[in-house]
Amino acid sequence: MNANQSATWHALFGYPPEGVFVIIDPQVGEPRGQLRALPLLAALGLPRFTFVSTWRSFELVPYEYTAIHEGKNSDDLDGIFPICQFVSQAVERASPSDVTKKLLMAQRATSGADLLVYVMDSEQFMLRDSVGTKTFVDEYILKRTISYDRLFARYYESLGRSFAVVSTGLTLNLALHQLAWELHDETLLRRLSDLFDFRRLGPESWAWELLERLARIPDVREDESALYGLLRPWVDHDITWIGRRLYDKLQEFNFEPSKIRAERARLAAHRER
Repeated sequence: MNANQSATWHALFGYPPEGVFVIIDPQVGEPRGQLRALPLLAALGLPRFTFVSTWRSFELVPYEYTAIHEGKNSDDLDGIFPICQFVSQAVERASPSDVTKKLLMAQRATSGADLLVYVMDSEQFMLRDSVGTKTFVDEYILKRTISYDRLFARYYESLGRSFAVVSTGLTLNLALHQLAWELHDETLLRRLSDLFDFRRLGPESWAWELLERLARIPDVREDESALYGLLRPWVDHDITWIGRRLYDKLQEFNFEPSKIRAERARLAAHRER
């Protein structure tokens, strides 16, 4: 985390990036959009993430994934920080690895300054082995808690943008908002498939990188539904139209990464004239 990211973190949370933070995002407990908060947290400088492997289908933005297996103890997690765990109550109940508690014990065994972030689906989240009625937040006195909606709004305001666009029904995935900013049209956030308008997106857009990575995945070429599965953890709305738009573009390039790169190079050269 660089100095600018650290300052932004302090401004958003009211604390420096040290200790334990809890972000409440109900989408973590839903069938889609479980990882919608990851692009924002990555932009804030969090490099490392852990979550149930079934959500790890595709990297919409670059990040480091760390698996914490059942056989690992909290003593084995030295050096793993900073890290963020995405976990829902359903996942916590079903998982024998007790990752949530192990991470907290490992963080507390250090100086306490190491950064640990949880993204949970509810403030009522409880550990699998809890025997009382206290929530995880209350049991371990985790006071640095914020809703993801509120965090997203604060981040928007820190960029000098209008909060009005962040309203009910809009995606809260920062990567998709960045496409709207590139196209200078935030109304597109109400029809997400139009964000992937490659006729208007510049060659530097991450959307081109996304298209190229998708073209390298054999399952996508063979089965259109595989594309929807890759997008599902990231998009907190219906993915049908986005998937269709991307699939049509992949077909246009015959699923060949080299043709996509050539088109980006052509667009870049045309812009330099």
